[in-house]
Amino acid sequence: MNTPAPDTLKITTVNLSPDGSRVVPESGKANVPVTDADALAVLRAFGRLSPMDLVEVDAKLYLAGPHGKIAVKNHAGKLFGAVLPDAVSTATERTPEEIIAWLTGREPAPTPVPPEPARSPAAARPARRWSGVLRSKWTAGVLGVVTAIAAYVTLAAAKPDGVELVHDTGRIARLHTEFNGGYGAPGATTLWLDNGRLVGKDSTAAQTAPPLFTKDYTFGLRGQQVVLVVDGDALLEPQPDGGLKFMDSTYPRQGR
Repeated sequence: MNTPAPDTLKITTVNLSPDGSRVVPESGKANVPVTDADALAVLRAFGRLSPMDLVEVDAKLYLAGPHGKIAVKNHAGKLFGAVLPDAVSTATERTPEEIIAWLTGREPAPTPVPPEPARSPAAARPARRWSGVLRSKWTAGVLGVVTAIAAYVTLAAAKPDGVELVHDTGRIARLHTEFNGGYGAPGATTLWLDNGRLVGKDSTAAQTAPPLFTKDYTFGLRGQQVVLVVDGDALLEPQPDGGLKFMDSTYPRQGR
């Protein structure tokens, strides 16, 4: 009879579900004993969270093991870990396997990286959900109107339920003219829309800093209301004052 593996790690979730797969503001569990395999599953789920889910939420994990304690955050779909106390540690990118290996004192197994096929950003929509984060200071190209219109007629029709995509090229061009520009308040994450390309920036970072993320968006209709569909799985809703809203977060329109 096999003896179950002992719980060698403890995990604390902050603003997350216990399994790390959902953002749950003002929620979390502290010092929950878990096996290595369970902790690895939580880390992988956390790394798959959409950046739009992480807007205005400081979601993180703390893991403790025989080798020490580490704080983990999701930035641009990648996990960054800082060995605690963080006053003497700089956060560095780590795979879930590397994090578990460090906590347990074991060498990580090699992480296979499948090759990504070459493609034009104007010819295909990313197949995966968003991966990244809006407010991170860790870590765009501009598409022309003609390129963006060509993308709309060739993209797969991925869209949220209840939304019909806009395919009329003339209307798409007019909507780009209407919505192009910056959104967000000073000192927070800003969104920049430019002819089908959405760029997230940290407004407190230097102008030369790389963007937090770059994504494609299309226009859709929910009833008669125009909405922006980002990578087929997130909605930005225009507001009467000219701003954009995602869930409970509002991004005011900046001067044009």
